[in-house]
Amino acid sequence: MADLDPEKRERRAAANRRYRARNRDAIRAREALKSDQRRATKRAYYLKNREVINEKTAQYYRDNRDHLLEAQRAYRQDPVNRERQKARAAAWYEQNGNKVRADVMARFHDGMRPEQWAAMWIEQDGNCYLCGEPMDAGEKNGRGPHIEHDHSCCGPRKSCSTCRRGLAHADCNAAIGYARDDPARLRRMADALEAAQKAFAERRASVPQQAELFAS
Repeated sequence: MADLDPEKRERRAAANRRYRARNRDAIRAREALKSDQRRATKRAYYLKNREVINEKTAQYYRDNRDHLLEAQRAYRQDPVNRERQKARAAAWYEQNGNKVRADVMARFHDGMRPEQWAAMWIEQDGNCYLCGEPMDAGEKNGRGPHIEHDHSCCGPRKSCSTCRRGLAHADCNAAIGYARDDPARLRRMADALEAAQKAFAERRASVPQQAELFAS
């Protein structure tokens, strides 16, 4: 190729581009097969030599621990790298978020799948089962619907089909937890709050009259 004159090189390059355009799918399939074969070869080599490889890796880390840690710190402290990592993490989660949430749900809620969660949502018409007000399924950062359950069964962070009571707002779920799952306690709190609000309204109503008396 280096011995060809520019015109012949351009004709050959054009022919290659046409060939790749006509056979794009076959070329991609061939390259994918080669990639799979390389991965399989590497995997087989690792499984055969796992103990030796792991020991070499561990020894390298022990010998270079301080240098590696310092390099990691320097990389993380670089503003450009930090932004790049955030962008990569956000892109990865955007692509894999549904799978991550499904895996977390299954791990913490006795194998519960997204379709079971959706069935609960439909049954409740998208409303909190505690306060009856609409929920936003798209809320993130822990503010979306929570799976409210009886903590005496699976503990505070897990649930099963026996102790699950329904989907609730994050605040409603927290209120139930702070009240120790005790309806009587919640009723007493509601009665006390209602009485306090009534007393506040009466005091507030008397404020203008007091102001007029002092003004005169």
